[in-house]
Amino acid sequence: MNFNIAKFRSLAASCLLAGVLVAPAQAAPPGVAGKGAASRGEQAVPRKAIRQAVSRGLGYLDSQRGRWQSRCYRYAGGGAEALVALAYLQAGVGPGDSRVASAIGKISLQTPRNGQGIFAVAERVILLARVLHRRADTHNRGQLLGKVQADVNWLAGQQLASGGWGSEAGAKVANTNDTAQVLRAMQAARQLGAKVSQKLYARARGFLKRAQNSDGGFGYHPRGGRPRRLRGTSNGPASAAGALAWAILASQKNQAKPGDGQGYERALNWLARHSSLAKPAEWYWGDEPKYAYLFDLLVATGLGRKLAGKRLDVELARLLTSEQLPSGAWDGNLAEDKIVSTAWAVRTLGRILAGPAGPVSSAAKPSQAGAGGQDNASVPDGPVIFSPGKFKPDRFLVIGRLVGQGGGVADNFARACEKLSDALAGGVSIGAGYRSIVYPAKNKAIPPDVSLVWLTTREPGDVARALSGDALDEYISRGGVVMIDSASGDWANFQAAKAWLGKKFGSDALGRLGPDSPLMTGQFAQGLGNDITSVGYNADLAAMLGASTGRPRLWVVYRSGRVAVVLSRFALAGPAAGAAGGLEKIHGYKPIDARRIVINILIYANAGQWKLTEALYSTDLESR
Repeated sequence: MNFNIAKFRSLAASCLLAGVLVAPAQAAPPGVAGKGAASRGEQAVPRKAIRQAVSRGLGYLDSQRGRWQSRCYRYAGGGAEALVALAYLQAGVGPGDSRVASAIGKISLQTPRNGQGIFAVAERVILLARVLHRRADTHNRGQLLGKVQADVNWLAGQQLASGGWGSEAGAKVANTNDTAQVLRAMQAARQLGAKVSQKLYARARGFLKRAQNSDGGFGYHPRGGRPRRLRGTSNGPASAAGALAWAILASQKNQAKPGDGQGYERALNWLARHSSLAKPAEWYWGDEPKYAYLFDLLVATGLGRKLAGKRLDVELARLLTSEQLPSGAWDGNLAEDKIVSTAWAVRTLGRILAGPAGPVSSAAKPSQAGAGGQDNASVPDGPVIFSPGKFKPDRFLVIGRLVGQGGGVADNFARACEKLSDALAGGVSIGAGYRSIVYPAKNKAIPPDVSLVWLTTREPGDVARALSGDALDEYISRGGVVMIDSASGDWANFQAAKAWLGKKFGSDALGRLGPDSPLMTGQFAQGLGNDITSVGYNADLAAMLGASTGRPRLWVVYRSGRVAVVLSRFALAGPAAGAAGGLEKIHGYKPIDARRIVINILIYANAGQWKLTEALYSTDLESR
């Protein structure tokens, strides 16, 4: 998984990092700004009331246990069970809970067949991928991984010549909603490690271009795709799905195109002009899938964002709590029976509870950089749509920067931490802050909230001076991680650091980090890390090595079965601050990949301390 890239926006707004996070604020979302509810003097729904609504919704689903097979055709064949299980997970129920485990057991035995609904198979893939991301110790992990890959292969085989997917196996005409659902499933599976052809995404991009109407919105079928299309205009559910589909394509590392962000922006602008919460903008004579639409609308717009001048998380919380029936359910219709509508409503409220309660921005407008692969963080649930822009996250991972008594700290260190903070805040509502630690720091302990000690060497003797202090020995012994890199990727600095580390920890203690290491693959801390097995080099480093990409050159020292020290052969601080190259011949990584490497090490430094306290989901592009 990747920090651009896929999954990290509001997930850890509900995570506490024991001993490493500051100010665990849990303020309720502010009211709607501008016109609408705020002008009427109405307040945001209290978080307690939202939690109660979620609890009552789960109570209704509990009462229907054994009857989760929806009568709605798109959920037949395990889709309804997967949707309900995802609702439990979104509400904070663990994957080992009997209700979730029972649904997974049934789903794992199902095989796609002729006539099978595409949406149902995709929803099954999303559920299994989520569970496997959250529980690395799943007893039948190998079987479930094989199931995910088999279903991914089956879905890939159902892609039509148009580049989209139809409502069921063997369909002749593709539609926007099922196409978006398959892309969500592919993203979730790919982040788990499943193999997905890049050609699949390229063909899907062609479909979305043809399906998007001139007004920016989407219809269920592309214009001219079906003679019986009663209205040739866009509709709400398809436009929300289309926006999400563009977001997924925009998150593909090294595969996104500038037009992906533009397509997303056009769809979001249509939604801003036409969105209605009480009744979706429709195009056919019948009921729209209202609650799935509300969920997609929230995810497409972004938590804490405004759409048409209103903050959706506040408006949706008010609407959903007011529409809940005495039974705890939400009413159904021809497109969504009560089981389905309740599951979607619970998922929406669960995401609102897990979302940031910070500043509100206007509806997202992806930049050119965002369309090409913005440096966002990634979590197990799916890709981040686009960064909400700079805002102050309500928690920080604290990096201790080592400062010599005479100064000697690279000026770009603060900028590097700012960039890391933006990436983390955009993905997980957690940022990276820093404080100075003067070395040698004898008889002065490093503060317990420091997540990572980072030394950017200027001189060959910096490492020896820094690591000679008792404070760092004590810090490492209690589980701390030290990261060392040369300010310019200088060979003499690296060699000096390597020699001193060998002297301090033993000649055999320092070894190069292998490609299968969790720190390299990102499979640690409940799957929150990045896959950094291949990264890009800046121009100066590429010229020196004769290659533009490759594996990061990291050396590590293990202590008690964990990585205690990371030494980078090439520069991280300068590139992470945004220096692409050319500053005194910096031999480093591309800025986005330098940040991904550092974020991996930073998250790894907290790998044993993640404590989930509420519902865990990020940009659920399904979802997420």
